[in-house]
Formats: sequence, structure tokens, C-alpha cells
Amino acid sequence: MCWRDDIVTERYCSDCGQEYYGDLGHRGCPTLARKTEDPFSEEITAVATRHGWDVETTKDKIKRTQEILALQSSQEAIDFLLEAIPNTKQDIITKLEEDNPPF
Repeated sequence: MCWRDDIVTERYCSDCGQEYYGDLGHRGCPTLARKTEDPFSEEITAVATRHGWDVETTKDKIKRTQEILALQSSQEAIDFLLEAIPNTKQDIITKLEEDNPPF
């Protein structure tokens, strides 16, 4: 424990800018609730709607697309899946795996 943890004084939150009194953490900060939400939730829903998948399947497909295409971030995989034209005869992930076998 740091000795400063016990000092109760006026402070300003670096996340929300509100003034608070207490130790080194702004308890109940409104920005903490927003940080726990998935930052890609709207985009994941858009990918799911475009390809006809449920949300859990979509998350797995995004992760797999990122691995297959060796993309740096999930955002790049989401962008790829949003641009990819849905193929009703063959799943896009299956097609990627056939074109880029893991071995």
C-alpha cells in the first residue's frame, strides 16, 4: 500500500474531470461503466446481420479471420468482414481456410 492511499483530499478525475474527495481512485466514475462495454459491439452486430450469424459466432469468426489473414487488430478483421460479400453457398471463413491452409 502506498502511503498516499490513506490521504483524503480534493482531487479531479482524469477520466471524467469531476471533482471528488477521497483516496487515489474516483469510485463510481461514469466513464468506468463505458469502458466495460465492448467497443466493437455495434460493428459486431453489423457483421452478424450482414452474414446471418449470431453474435457469439460472429466474435469467433472475427477472431479466426484475424488469425487467417494475419491482421494486426480486430478492427481490421471487422472491416474485412463488413466489406466481404456474403456467399450463401459457402461460409467466408471456410473459403479463407481453403485459400490459406494453416499448414
